[in-house]
Amino acid sequence: MRQILRTTALLLAATAAFSGGAQVRVETLATGFDASGDVSVGPQGNIYVGNYGSTLNDSTGSTVTRITLDGQISIFATGFSGASGNVFDAQGNLYQSSIRTAQVIRVAPDGGTEVYASGISGGVIGLAFDSQGNLYANSCGENRIYRITPDRQVSVFASGPPLSCPNGLTSDPDDNLYAVNFDNGVISRIDTQGNVSLLARTPGGSFRSGGGHGHVTFGNGVIYTVSNASGQVYEVSLDGTTRLLAGSGARGHADGDPATASFQMPNGIDLSADGRRLYINESESLSGTGLTGTYPLTPNRLRVVVLSEGQAINPGMSGGWFDSDNPGQGFLFDVVPSTQTFFAAWFTFRGDPPGKDMGKGMGNDHRWYTLQGSYAESAADLQIFSTTGGLFDEASETATVTVGSATLTFDSCEQARLSYQLDSPARSGTIALSPLVSPTLCLDQAGIPVSR
Repeated sequence: MRQILRTTALLLAATAAFSGGAQVRVETLATGFDASGDVSVGPQGNIYVGNYGSTLNDSTGSTVTRITLDGQISIFATGFSGASGNVFDAQGNLYQSSIRTAQVIRVAPDGGTEVYASGISGGVIGLAFDSQGNLYANSCGENRIYRITPDRQVSVFASGPPLSCPNGLTSDPDDNLYAVNFDNGVISRIDTQGNVSLLARTPGGSFRSGGGHGHVTFGNGVIYTVSNASGQVYEVSLDGTTRLLAGSGARGHADGDPATASFQMPNGIDLSADGRRLYINESESLSGTGLTGTYPLTPNRLRVVVLSEGQAINPGMSGGWFDSDNPGQGFLFDVVPSTQTFFAAWFTFRGDPPGKDMGKGMGNDHRWYTLQGSYAESAADLQIFSTTGGLFDEASETATVTVGSATLTFDSCEQARLSYQLDSPARSGTIALSPLVSPTLCLDQAGIPVSR
């Protein structure tokens, strides 16, 4: 009963944490593919999933599957033997563990492969890079983490408790590593000197009472991991605070609200470049009562935990935006992150055409408005102001009054929507907007890879 109450409280906390913005929800992106290993998001946003194998006793999966953002499935690369952990480098190459050959294989963007490192015994699984280009690899059987330098020298970097079949591996911006155990709920922190310490522990579940993890990823300043014991997704802060993000704990494939969504043997996990979506692969099968050596790991599903909608506002959105359906209608935006303030000049709001009265009470003129307010996530709540009076290049009085309100929402760096309500003259509507210049700066600040 205590565990049930604790799980319920965690679920309520997870839901409440997102009540101020877009609600977290769970979706299914693709089904019916064989890829039971880790998940990595590629440079163009596509998702890559290794195939460990059909069961724990059959780690002979030979392929990496690519899944596009619209759910199209194809084989990206072949030639592995137990393709579990994977990670991309800054040049767009995928590094894929191959368990039975004790190798890490580098996969070029065109799918061509080469052996990058070998001799990592004990079952090489999770992979992670540091800022210096060193690649780290978990060894499940040896309870070790190996370091592979850019010149491909392999050595033991860390070992010993609390590592117990370290499965997933990730790193933070300070080059600390975080490993999650397959055998229990322990999450370990490994500093830059190779010292291992306990960071946190996730609970067990009905499927595996002692706990256990799939893989792990870092982003948004926190660690995200999946429990194959309880079928749940956790968020862990760098001080060890653990929060249930999604999953009821029941076995299944239910989408929707995070408190009622369900997962089955989730394993791989990675975060989109903009930090708004977690991609998780899981097993289709709901048979059996525990994770045995013959439990069917394939076929698989790719699930999505949507953390928030839209594109977070950043200074790269400053500049001109226009309404493509209404030539001459546009805005100048200015984002001030230090105060979370958004400013806009609505520069050619046009009234009724000269000589015509469209019955909208606008009059035959052009008007300038300014909009100002605060923003959070992808939306800005703005007041609309009208300023009159004043003479160019002369000291003179002006009068500014509030004439309405607006909400500006960014769906992406290339698309926004302004919903407005004018009090005088009375009018409301929604305007679709696109940037006048390249969105490259916005994309760069959002951490979204840009094709050049």
